[in-house]
Amino acid sequence: MPSAITFPVFIKQCRIELGLTQTQLALRAGISISLLRKYESGARVPPVATAMQLADALGLAGEERSAFLAARLPSLPKAPADHESAVKRVVPFHLPAAPTPLLGREAELAQLTRLLRDGPARLVTLIGSPGVGKSRLALAAAAVLQPFFPDGVLFMELAALDEPAELAPLIAARLGAQGDHVEAALLAFLAQRSFLLVLDNFEQLLPAAPLVARLLAAAPRLAILVTSRVPLRLRAETRFPVKPLALPANRRVSAVATAPATRLFCERAVAVNPAFTLNAANATTIAALCQRLDGLPLAIELAAARADMLEPAALLASLDAGLAELAGGFADLPAHQRSLQATIAWSEQLLAPATRDGFARLGVFQGAFDATAAAALGVDDLDQLVDAGLVQCDENGWFHLLETIRAIAVARLQAHRDADRIRASHAMYYAALAETACLQLDSAAAATALAQLDASLPNLRAAIRWSLAADGGVIAARITAALRVYWLSRRAVYEGRLIEPLLASPQAQAIPLELRGSALITVGYISSQQGAVQAGNLLAQGIELARQAGNMADVAQGLAYQGMLNRYPGNQEVYTAMLKEAIAIARRIGAPAILAYAMNQLGVGHCTHGRYHEALPLLREAVDLVAQSDQIMVHRYRCDLAEALRSRGDLAPARRMFTAIIAALAGGGDAMALWEAHLRLASIDLEEGALASSARNLAAAGTFIAEMSIPYGRVSVLRQQGYLAIATGRDGAALADLNMAQQEACAGYLPEELSAALIGLAYLNRNGDRQRAARLCGAAEGILARYQLRRDRQAERWQHAMRSTFTMAERERAHEATQLVIDHLPQLAFANVVAARDTVRLDRVIATALRG
Repeated sequence: MPSAITFPVFIKQCRIELGLTQTQLALRAGISISLLRKYESGARVPPVATAMQLADALGLAGEERSAFLAARLPSLPKAPADHESAVKRVVPFHLPAAPTPLLGREAELAQLTRLLRDGPARLVTLIGSPGVGKSRLALAAAAVLQPFFPDGVLFMELAALDEPAELAPLIAARLGAQGDHVEAALLAFLAQRSFLLVLDNFEQLLPAAPLVARLLAAAPRLAILVTSRVPLRLRAETRFPVKPLALPANRRVSAVATAPATRLFCERAVAVNPAFTLNAANATTIAALCQRLDGLPLAIELAAARADMLEPAALLASLDAGLAELAGGFADLPAHQRSLQATIAWSEQLLAPATRDGFARLGVFQGAFDATAAAALGVDDLDQLVDAGLVQCDENGWFHLLETIRAIAVARLQAHRDADRIRASHAMYYAALAETACLQLDSAAAATALAQLDASLPNLRAAIRWSLAADGGVIAARITAALRVYWLSRRAVYEGRLIEPLLASPQAQAIPLELRGSALITVGYISSQQGAVQAGNLLAQGIELARQAGNMADVAQGLAYQGMLNRYPGNQEVYTAMLKEAIAIARRIGAPAILAYAMNQLGVGHCTHGRYHEALPLLREAVDLVAQSDQIMVHRYRCDLAEALRSRGDLAPARRMFTAIIAALAGGGDAMALWEAHLRLASIDLEEGALASSARNLAAAGTFIAEMSIPYGRVSVLRQQGYLAIATGRDGAALADLNMAQQEACAGYLPEELSAALIGLAYLNRNGDRQRAARLCGAAEGILARYQLRRDRQAERWQHAMRSTFTMAERERAHEATQLVIDHLPQLAFANVVAARDTVRLDRVIATALRG
């Protein structure tokens, strides 16, 4: 990794910050895309005039412009050959915004970034006491290091995670690494990438330290930055102690005003008391106060939170009294942690006994909570805790505890006489919240319900995990079943499947039969979207239990999900029967939401085979059924209707619908509809020549798909990336994307995407190996003919253009490949898509067709 920001990195970083694609920047600067790619890769250095054009296009001025132009002068190393293809398939990650300025850490920041940038350290652990500022330093380092890790920097806050076994799935989910074996998929994903992973608050996950070692061993260009109160004790670890903020060298006002510790106190004091000023009268006291607090940022902020009521002298006197009373603190904690304990204990002692009891009860919460949730657990005086600096409150009225303070609250809760009852009450409260929100998700109040669920997700997760350990999973099943629509809508697939191992075990019998059936259907639905092998069995079990319980709504919904899962080429009779039964039950029991879902899925099935006259009425009726009620699913149904119009060639109305969906969900709506709308809009953009817009929409779709681990979405993104690369003259990138799309379409049994990928590969070979191009065209035609699939519009144009230039011999090769595919693809019904995939073996069929 380079020791300074090079010119290629400078260009790319500025471009990304402006939200520009390479195509857009090239157009702005008046240069070719191929030249810009060479400048960004370091393969070429631009002339001065071109560099100035780039600076103008990037809007650089003043010192930044001078630095940009000066950076082109050194001889720059050429980027690795695989750099472009590695970068563009990685999801862009955005670092959290820094809450406050970083004070007094310039030397540590420079040393830390040098360690990770120049080597040899690949694992650095920031070690220090609670409240010393490890997380803040790590965040600052991540921001500085972003340009030096071209494949991305991911900052992961782990404070709410306390199960070491869940670390690998969580990292994989954030990165979009997919596979039946989570760790293997994660290792494969990172293996060739230049990536920085920041793991914040690792101390409660020490048994997962070997995972960190395995990641480093498998990925030679990976660097990991960890914050922890204790070292990981790995051979590769470089320990980086984070010390308290520096205190003033003397008590003069100028020294107190500039020393990091006292400057922090003054800035936070002004935040709570605008009339506060540093002067000769209080400078000595403020210096003594910060010295008493050992320069710990959190302790200083806690003390400063009282500056609206107490003068610095009174603050120091109160603190001195508290420290004297708590002399020595906890003997089994480090000295600096004892100081923080004393500071927090001092803040507690200023409170009434009932308020101190409330602080202990708040230890049950993870993440944000509102006043209603706190009141349900017997905490009615949150304002006093906020004033004491023990609880934070945001502008929307949500409360949370800083993690170091929460650790103290957890300790207080563990010693509380009613600890078990408080934990049970917490879980019951969030189960009730989930069930209430469920009723609002298909109403005009959906946006409010979604916002509340989003903020409550860590507590919902905690309630589920408490239930799995304490009440046999009953509350976990209630929450899981109630939020059936929510989990995928908000990309919370991990939480939605937490109960899955219990449901597969004999212990699941403790959950009431009807509730167990509902939970099985929910987990089956979520896992089906992630391509899980067991999805069909989970749905079948859930439907059977629902039948036994007489819950016909769940029977209908489960059948509709089964129809969706079985809606793949060669299985039309099976999925049609499932969906028609779901439609009949939904009509009989008067369940419009379930009826709409089943009709939508049947319409999508017709659309897949190009039967638009049958598809469109069903898709329109599905939209009409929920247009005034379900504010989540209606966007998905509109998306499917727009896709049918696009596939039929009605691009203008399809574009209007997709654009309207994206605009309606811009504030953070349904993730399923968003990725689909962006993906399909990218196709329209490509067809109409709006290449920059197509790239933006593909990137947006890819972000959602990677976070949710949607295999069929990923294949479509790869295939469309390949098509876009062809359109922009990047044949090497196109070849990589389309080859990967072909492999993953075979593995996931996605014949429609496979045929489109094969045609794209044929088009790349049209001016080279024409015999191979002919066979690729023929193989694609065989898939389309055998399964009577609709044709991708761009693929059809390319295929027609190529066929018109084929010689007689090349046409014979194409026809031979078509017949081989038709002969080797059985026209059978399968129990599920896994059986279809494993029986048909599309990869072998295509290989045979290409060999001849």
